[in-house]
Amino acid sequence: MAGISISILLLIIVGASSIFSIISLEKLITKFGHIYLPKTDFLDQADRDLIQLQVAERALINFEAGSSLYQKNLDAYHENLQQSHDRIMKYQKLIETEEEKSLLAEYHKARSVWEPISFSILELCKQNNPKSKSQAMEISFGEGEMKFEAMREYINKLEDINLSIAENENIASAAMIRKFILVFIFIILAGIVLTGITAWAMTMIIARPIREVTAVLRDISREMGI
Repeated sequence: MAGISISILLLIIVGASSIFSIISLEKLITKFGHIYLPKTDFLDQADRDLIQLQVAERALINFEAGSSLYQKNLDAYHENLQQSHDRIMKYQKLIETEEEKSLLAEYHKARSVWEPISFSILELCKQNNPKSKSQAMEISFGEGEMKFEAMREYINKLEDINLSIAENENIASAAMIRKFILVFIFIILAGIVLTGITAWAMTMIIARPIREVTAVLRDISREMGI
């Protein structure tokens, strides 16, 4: 009974460990699918939108205000401006760490500094004269470029943080899997040893008395001449 009880206990431990490991891995996979990957994607897309916005901004300098190409780039500018904002706000909802909150706050400050400069470039492009075009280009490649890159740098830092978080989670999950594997191996080996001991004990408890009874019966039969 002791051997059987221990075997049952080992089975319970194996089952519980399996369930726990499956739940842990499921949580990790869910976290990657619903938090880490979307966060990285939102940052990448917001950064791409900003770059496309800057391209559209500089293209406006080279086109006649009111022309179809001018309007096309102006629409692209406003579309990417809004998309970059929307994606950053979606990212903000998934933030987990104080470091991310701090960097995102700095990003918003940097954006609030850059946006008026970018809007001033658009206003100069609207004036549509050589002097305003020259001023727009000077600002775009001067102060505008500097503030734009300062803003984007915070996005790069946020991307680095998220990659680091994902990598740490991956390392932790790998360590957890190794731990479970070692536990399973130990339980399997313990089960094999216990089975051997139980089999030996059963032999000693049941088989030996039967052999002894058989020997006694054989002696009795000999004495009786059977």
